[in-house]
Amino acid sequence: MNLARISRTIGMTVAAGAIALTAVPAASAATAAAPIGCFNGWIGAWANNRLVSAELDWEGAGYGALLARTATAKEGDWEQFEICLGSKCDTIRSLASSRYVSVEVDYTGSQKSMLRARATAVGPWEKLDVVCRTNSYCTIKSLENNKYVSVTDSTVLRATSTSIVSDAKFGIEHQDQMD
Repeated sequence: MNLARISRTIGMTVAAGAIALTAVPAASAATAAAPIGCFNGWIGAWANNRLVSAELDWEGAGYGALLARTATAKEGDWEQFEICLGSKCDTIRSLASSRYVSVEVDYTGSQKSMLRARATAVGPWEKLDVVCRTNSYCTIKSLENNKYVSVTDSTVLRATSTSIVSDAKFGIEHQDQMD
């Protein structure tokens, strides 16, 4: 497997040359939309050609940190996610921990805006907008802080980018498309 294969895109509707996986932002931060559909798959970072992994051996505030650190030929349980596409928001859940990915919006220091697989339910910090462009890259955006997820500090995923920079491009692939 390689990132060229991971960048195969998925989508629900086509509009203006982009495949939009969500129709509109969440109307209420307190209400999660029912998913349109979910699939299991992998997320690959274009920034360093690595798969995203949930760090489940870390303790405390680092537990579940999402890092783009795994060689693309070495995917395992920690690299598998359930991606759910909804009409108002999307979610990502680690299959290894059964926890939703949160954006640490109110954290400071080294955990500021870090993505972590730690939530047992969907709240404002777990609401995302996943968009894949036709035959190209995908972006992940936090609906809580309105920032794109990018790879920072070589491997750490954080929602801190105000625009789609090269470090904010990902490939997403269905598990059933893998060899």
